[in-house]
Amino acid sequence: MKKGAGIFFVIPMAGLGLRFKDAGYNIPKFMIEVGDFTLFDYSIFSLPLEISQKVIFIILKEHEDNFKVKKFIEDKMSKMSKYFKVDLKIEIIIL
Repeated sequence: MKKGAGIFFVIPMAGLGLRFKDAGYNIPKFMIEVGDFTLFDYSIFSLPLEISQKVIFIILKEHEDNFKVKKFIEDKMSKMSKYFKVDLKIEIIIL
């Protein structure tokens, strides 16, 4: 499938991550580092971004207020678009 064919990836990131919170993590699940990468990185790396027209992220207002998730996503996606050599359009929806 060619880029621009209308493929949008929707990434829900609005969970509370209670299992991780109960295990002692005080950051959102997608920000947890495993090796050299965050769980966010691993999720994005698994997508065929070259066929995507847009990536939509759904986040919690609480996470935005406490962890500046919008900036986290924008920074990560900016770096990844250079790495993957694609011009990624993103949208961030705050619940």
